[in-house]
Amino acid sequence: MNQTRFYSFVAGLYLDPLQKGLQTAHALGEMRNEFGMCNEGVPADSLFDQWCSIDKTIIILTAVNHAGVVGLYEKLVPLAKQLNLPHSIFFEDEASMNLMATACSVVVPEELYDVELETYDDVRDLAPVKMQLYVHNLKDEDGKETGVQTRYNEGTHYFEFIKLLKSYKRA
Repeated sequence: MNQTRFYSFVAGLYLDPLQKGLQTAHALGEMRNEFGMCNEGVPADSLFDQWCSIDKTIIILTAVNHAGVVGLYEKLVPLAKQLNLPHSIFFEDEASMNLMATACSVVVPEELYDVELETYDDVRDLAPVKMQLYVHNLKDEDGKETGVQTRYNEGTHYFEFIKLLKSYKRA
């Protein structure tokens, strides 16, 4: 079984390290409310439940501020829906922080985060064009590569999701 990670994107400009973790916990609670196995229509073997019960790795990245969190979430939602990835956003209450978005999150399977970017020449036209793709090398239970690859070409929703994920830095 491939591993999963819970990625949280926080409004890091306003938050100290402890608050980044707390806002991540809020986003996790929101995700549990929508994607936890207690919810009707969510399979018990969902990515969220796998992450909760087995993997438990959390990666906190910075989305800078409220606009960064909201802007990222607007890009994330359609991709996450196409890829069937659990996702959430957390807004503080009006009295505390005037409905500020402090974190959004997504659970990501290994084949979408453990990838390498490769460049190649597309020679279908008269003049070669540099193209990019992300490659995931499948590993066995001992962590050794099996020789099986999954390739995510430019222009696909897989490529766009990975590119988005990789564009953020650790908080």
